[in-house]
Amino acid sequence: MNLQLTLAWRYLSGRKLRTFLTTLAVVFGVMVIFGMNIILPTILEAFQANIMAAGGIVDVTVTHKSGSGFPTDVTAR
Repeated sequence: MNLQLTLAWRYLSGRKLRTFLTTLAVVFGVMVIFGMNIILPTILEAFQANIMAAGGIVDVTVTHKSGSGFPTDVTAR
């Protein structure tokens, strides 16, 4: 095990730029994956709500008991 670590350390220390860029790419990739997993459900929920509102499918519809809409002076109150 010690020989393997020594060989790996020599290789990595001999190619510092390659080691740094590889580490940076892995960190950036992990950040992108976690970020998308956090943001994507929120974006999809907002998109679905907008599509439902545009299509007339909403969670709550308030109408007058006669079935028509409210007059505009009632909405000001």
